[in-house]
Amino acid sequence: HCPGSLENVEHFLLACPQYARERFVLACKLRRKATMIPHLLADTKAVPVLLTFVNSTGRFRPTFGNV
Repeated sequence: HCPGSLENVEHFLLACPQYARERFVLACKLRRKATMIPHLLADTKAVPVLLTFVNSTGRFRPTFGNV
């Protein structure tokens, strides 16, 4: 989606313009902590919100289906 950009976890979760709308929803739910990858991956309240984000992007659906 982003020529010249390394598609890694940080890019997918925090930077990719393709998913700006989904990221906005994530930020509305988690506020400032939506930009903290350790929080997104480990906090028991953040993980379900993160999975909703991942599903809403559709990025991994062809490989894994809904997660």
